[in-house]
Parts: sequence; structure tokens; C-alpha cells
Amino acid sequence: MIELQNKIIQWADEKGLSNPSSVDSELVTSQYLKLLDKFGDLSNSILKDKSPKEEIGECLLSIIILSTQLNVELDFSQFKDGLLDKEDKKKKLLYITKALGGLSEYIIMLHNNQNFKSTLKVLTLVIEGFIYLIIEQLYNLSQIYNLSFEECLQLVYDKIKNIDGVIFEGAFIKSSDPMFQTVCATLAARRVHFYNNF
Repeated sequence: MIELQNKIIQWADEKGLSNPSSVDSELVTSQYLKLLDKFGDLSNSILKDKSPKEEIGECLLSIIILSTQLNVELDFSQFKDGLLDKEDKKKKLLYITKALGGLSEYIIMLHNNQNFKSTLKVLTLVIEGFIYLIIEQLYNLSQIYNLSFEECLQLVYDKIKNIDGVIFEGAFIKSSDPMFQTVCATLAARRVHFYNNF
């Protein structure tokens, strides 16, 4: 799992989805919203009683990238050896929703406060707690469906590892996205404007 996690971090770095030297509130906000999107897919899959293998992998991928953006180190080694608890699937989704809500309060703080570096260490501890609550419930869901984190994450990594795209206003736009050409033209125009005014 560590090797796969490192590949994802490297992929995110190569795509401009993380900035190891500082926390970028625009990237963090976009990645948090991506996590919410993937959680919606997970909820939909579980409500339809479909295997959530890909959806769990997408949530994990989003969490790994978000954690990297926030300089939170993740340790998945504690999530092994069976189910942590046997509550029903919908209740696990509610626990994730609660943790996502708590996490959103701190993401909003980061997004609204341009000088958050002084409070980042304290916020990181709280954010880390919410992230681990989400991971714990994702782990429980994976165990209910007899899935391992690694197989869920590998499925998603195999799909994204060769995707090309650009970062635009904090979001990753895939080259297959219909907006891609427009975004590239906008980015090129901004570069020309920048150099002309330099």
C-alpha cells in the first residue's frame, strides 16, 4: 500500500495537484470538493447495493491527494485484519458525512484566511483527525464488501496514471474534458498577457 500511495503522491505532484513547499488554499478547496463528489458516487453505489470498489478507491485517492496538499502524512498500516465494527452501511455513510462536515469547517478557514500559516499546525491536527475518521469508515465499508484498500486504490490508479490534463483555477481538467481546449486557450492568453505586462 505504501508503494501505491507514493505513486499517487508522485502522480499528483507531476499534475500540479500539490505544492510541497506550501499549502495552496485554492488546490485544497478544489480537492476537498472533489472528495465530496466522489463520496456522492460512493453513497449512490451503496444505496443501489452495488460493489463500491471503484468509489472507495476514488475516495481514497482524493484523501491521499488532499492530505498531501495539507502536509498530513497518512499511515494505512492500522487498517488491516478485519472489520473494525459491524454497523450497517448507511450508518457508515452518515459517519463519513459527519466527518466531511467537520473537515469542511477547517477547509473554509484555510480558504478564507490568506495568512493561515501560523495556525496551520493546529488546524492540521484537527484536519488529520477528520481524515482518519473518514478512512476508518471507508475501511469498514471495504471489509463489508470483502475488498482491500489496496485493490480499490489500484483499480483507480490504473485508470488515472496515464491521464493528461492541466490545472485551471485549482481544478484538474482532463485532456478528454470538452472544456480542455478552451481552458488551454485561456491559460495561453493569460501567459501572453502576463509577459506583455512584465
